[in-house]
Amino acid sequence: MATDMTPYFIGWSILIGASFLLSLVAFFWSRSVLGFFSSFLLSVMLFVFLIIPAPIPNYQGYFAPAYVVFVFETFFQTKGSSALSGQVLILALGTVFILMVAGRYFSIKKKR
Repeated sequence: MATDMTPYFIGWSILIGASFLLSLVAFFWSRSVLGFFSSFLLSVMLFVFLIIPAPIPNYQGYFAPAYVVFVFETFFQTKGSSALSGQVLILALGTVFILMVAGRYFSIKKKR
């Protein structure tokens, strides 16, 4: 499989790898304090927060991490449109949280 190694592709690859490592470190550091499920939930939420993409306004076809777009459009643009990136973040984090809690609930219910 030939992949065009553009800087855009390399940047996203590095972001995904670094986010995975950071969430793995967060999991192992918080596991003794929070317990397995809570630390796993925290690490997955952190991973999703760091990699969820949002479209960059005025740059069709390009995406950036939603938190970067949200912060940049909110604080550094005079007429920034941060609504879409904020909605993407809330929807993604809410969906992951609900799916993980539901999975935990059904796994506990199945064991009984």
